Amino acid sequence: MIYDAFENALHGQAFCGQLARQFGDAESFDEFFWPTHALEDAAVCWEAAAAARQADFVVVALQADAAVGGALAEWLRAWMPAAAERDITLVVLQDPPAAARRPVESVLDFLRATAHHAEVEAQAGPAVPPLPTASHDAGTTILVVDDNPNLLGMVADFLGDCGYRVRLAANGLEAKGIIEAHGESIDLVVTDIEMPRLRGDDLAVSIKETHPGLPVLLMSGAAPEAPGTGLLPYLAKPFHLGALLAAIEQIFERVARA
Repeated sequence: MIYDAFENALHGQAFCGQLARQFGDAESFDEFFWPTHALEDAAVCWEAAAAARQADFVVVALQADAAVGGALAEWLRAWMPAAAERDITLVVLQDPPAAARRPVESVLDFLRATAHHAEVEAQAGPAVPPLPTASHDAGTTILVVDDNPNLLGMVADFLGDCGYRVRLAANGLEAKGIIEAHGESIDLVVTDIEMPRLRGDDLAVSIKETHPGLPVLLMSGAAPEAPGTGLLPYLAKPFHLGALLAAIEQIFERVARA
């Protein structure tokens, strides 16, 4: 049994991407997501436990101030012995709180105590893996457009950690205004498709008309519908952050060769 608490959930997601690559191709890597608050429901925990018994890796993501308790605690107590028999890896992701680190420590204390009670061997996980590195000129700027503030912030933090300068827009219309005012300083637009006020594929059409040399990467769970956007680089949601970085690097490599 391996447990860990990453200093940043972005590092944890990068680590999960590494697990996916080690486990096999994307089609053989199933992901199940339950919001932390949903795991307070015993029925949801029962469903999670059933899926977890068939897994090779189980990831529990907690908010910075969260502590393990209630139905989630009961699930982990019941699940740990079965996990040890199948050599399942448990990874706990938790952002550190802004001030004290006590909530993170309490989660680790819970895991240690539970593993000891279940007579399961537990060991601390490896050091936090480094984020993927990007090869690009200093000052490369990416405009990220998405109406989901959580995803927008996560992608912005990740790309910033990878060395990019990042500008943000909450919808296509806002992005269009930024491009009209600062288009010469933007090197790539990464945009969701389904957004209010102006869809991302319609934004791509506008960019092609006003800034034909500015590349666009679409990211969405829906296919582009606007004319001429079907062949644009496309990343289907949900995606691993490593896949996003790889798609961005491929675009810049093509631009450099052109």
